[in-house]
Amino acid sequence: MSRSVALIGAALISAAATPALSETPPEIVERAIELLGESISFRTVEGDDDIRLYAERLADFLRKNGFAEADVEVDATGPAPTLVAIYQGESDDAPIILSGHMDVVEAKPEDWEQDPFKMTRTDEFVIGRGAVDNKFDVTMMATTLARLKAEGFKPARDLILALSGDEETQMKSTAILAKRFKNASLVLNGDGGGGTLKEDGSPLAYSLQTAEKTYADFAITFTNPGGHSSRPTRENAIYSLARAVDRIGAFEFPVSTSETTLEFFRRTGAMTEGPLGEAMLKFAETPQNKKAIKALRSNPEYVGQTGTTCVATMLSGGHALNALPQRASVFVNCRIFPGVDPEDVRKTLVSIVD
Repeated sequence: MSRSVALIGAALISAAATPALSETPPEIVERAIELLGESISFRTVEGDDDIRLYAERLADFLRKNGFAEADVEVDATGPAPTLVAIYQGESDDAPIILSGHMDVVEAKPEDWEQDPFKMTRTDEFVIGRGAVDNKFDVTMMATTLARLKAEGFKPARDLILALSGDEETQMKSTAILAKRFKNASLVLNGDGGGGTLKEDGSPLAYSLQTAEKTYADFAITFTNPGGHSSRPTRENAIYSLARAVDRIGAFEFPVSTSETTLEFFRRTGAMTEGPLGEAMLKFAETPQNKKAIKALRSNPEYVGQTGTTCVATMLSGGHALNALPQRASVFVNCRIFPGVDPEDVRKTLVSIVD
């Protein structure tokens, strides 16, 4: 974790053309871990007031670490709470935005081995809802800004921490912040890219996100006249849905590549040992290499960088235990590769289940 603090801090300072941070002191690492634990304890799911409470906790942290009262704003009047903190720079040049989100995907305690909204810390990991997406990054940005304040750093232009409250759902507060800061010179998204460490904990690489896949949800529904369960028929909405879901699960979209993904695999492959590294290099050289494609698509970390993906995420069906189902539905979540038309993806799904 100390490496992450140092890497993020160095990125900020590089953008402002100042000397790099020194090795992160242990007390700052512990402060970051403590703030991360607090962050995870806020149940910041859609519709919960904990999003506002979390925003106020972050605001309090920033004010206690050098930010003026007037430079930190929590707005709970919109579709979802937001936090904006301005690190005053030495000029009126267009600001640099540090972007992130405070909300998390819902987590049901019965599906976890421990309380998802209480940080569990092991020798190697921090476990909890939001420990990765996105409270780790929010914590790193807030802690780094506090450290820069303590060290007397003066940026050449304003650094603005802008945190939304509904990125995982409606993204309405995200749109509001995007409109507000459309004049930014640069936006650094804490929710993308990130550092990778070797087995011994030393830095391996720091990746930057240069493109975004298109998010799309598709609902597929089968209907049937239904009837009493004592008189079953071969045509059953749930059976039809089950066959469709099975076909979707077995389907693979064509390989897609871009300059970004090929360069990523080329560079990452050179730093990755074993068969996985070899697969990356072979894919970068020849994206049609079937063995390389299979290896990368078998790895959850890299499958999304080889093309469009679609996966069934939610099911519903039937209306009574003793009745033939009249309706059965599945939601399919797709992450569409840049340049691919979402309508073409929809047509592909129709052809799969038809």
